[in-house]
Amino acid sequence: MVFRVFFSLILITIFGIYVTVKDDVKENTAIIDQNSVNENTMETSDKIKELTDNESRPEQGVSKWIGKTSNQLLDEYGEPDRIDPSAYGYNWWIYNDTLSKYIQFGVNEKDKKIVTLYSSAEDINLYPFFIDQTVESLYKELNMNSYIELNWKGTEYRFELSEEDLHYRPLIKFGDMYAQVYLDKILGQVSGVRFMDAKTLIMHKPYELTYRGELDEPEELTDEEWKLVEEGSQQQILDLTNIIRTRFDLGTLEFDEKISAVAFKHSEDMMVNEYFDHVSPDDKDVGDRLKEGGVSYYSAGENIAAQYTDAIAAVEGWLNSKGHRDIMLNEDFTRLGVGVYKRYYTQNFVALSD
Repeated sequence: MVFRVFFSLILITIFGIYVTVKDDVKENTAIIDQNSVNENTMETSDKIKELTDNESRPEQGVSKWIGKTSNQLLDEYGEPDRIDPSAYGYNWWIYNDTLSKYIQFGVNEKDKKIVTLYSSAEDINLYPFFIDQTVESLYKELNMNSYIELNWKGTEYRFELSEEDLHYRPLIKFGDMYAQVYLDKILGQVSGVRFMDAKTLIMHKPYELTYRGELDEPEELTDEEWKLVEEGSQQQILDLTNIIRTRFDLGTLEFDEKISAVAFKHSEDMMVNEYFDHVSPDDKDVGDRLKEGGVSYYSAGENIAAQYTDAIAAVEGWLNSKGHRDIMLNEDFTRLGVGVYKRYYTQNFVALSD
């Protein structure tokens, strides 16, 4: 089973197409995020260099919450500002009252334990990492692995990281916990960190995976469950985009329901009709879709992505592609519409006409 990730963007004005860039993983490794899953082949490759694991968990920082209960989280943080379902058996507890302290905790639906967390906020203690930490510092202070092996419920798993993975989203083992560190390759700095337990890592399958035994898979979601995941993902993409804009001293974007409806229809159309492009099979582009949706605009930009693990991975991927990044950081845009359908993602950025 091979997963491929696709990105595309478009920037338009009222005069028409300004610039168009279309990328996919086969042509542009700057935004690659693909993996394969193979059964019953656990041989060690001579090409892979094994480095020493970090043997224990950090003694400080938010990673201490992995394995703790939702009641303990409530005692410390209070009620979340929002709860978003995920596609992996846990709910995201979102704390977004202040973007500089934004954090989301993944709480297992069954035992109410925290199985993952993510933040890209500067004021969150992500020890031993921190936002804007240089890549040089990261590589100097921590041992990096080009592969990680683990045993879960009698099945042996081996995640292999490519050179691209090591330079964009290295995976670091801390005892029984794992850190996926997202790097801003353009600036050479840490842009976000995701901590998770072994089961969550296996559910996500974010890297090339070889296993021996029975593969643990997430439960299939109903259409209604997917709808709730999609709605939560849309809000997360808004939050994470605004955190990035704030980091670059830009104004935050206002969420727009009408624009989001346009974006959602495009994500849905791409999946249902099995294409990946800004131009639909009936030859309509984002400008046509916005006009049909009743949106009057001065200028607009569109980012699309497909087959990412979740909203976090999609946003971090957009950040690492110059064209998508330029649209996210365009100072003229004031409104954002987000549409998510299953694992198809669309962002529509708009500067409204007077």
